[in-house]
Amino acid sequence: MEQITPEQIKFLFDFKNRRKETGLTLRRVESITGISNSYLSQLETGKIDNPSFTTVVTLHNLYLEQENIKVREARRTLEKLGYNITKKSPKNK
Repeated sequence: MEQITPEQIKFLFDFKNRRKETGLTLRRVESITGISNSYLSQLETGKIDNPSFTTVVTLHNLYLEQENIKVREARRTLEKLGYNITKKSPKNK
């Protein structure tokens, strides 16, 4: 498997903050991804500094999907409050 460097990881991904922003616990991430919570903890604390590309992609995709869920929930809430939410962004002129 392809490996990425610690510098790339720090640049691309802050595992702990991303997980916390999504509201997921280590155990929940483990149950969704199959990556052990002890490994995740070590990854978040820097004890593992060179995870596989597959691990990084798996976590990135999970956190991205969780963020998308939160955005959809916020959009529905705003629409219920009467705000007109459009899915298209305005065109630049």
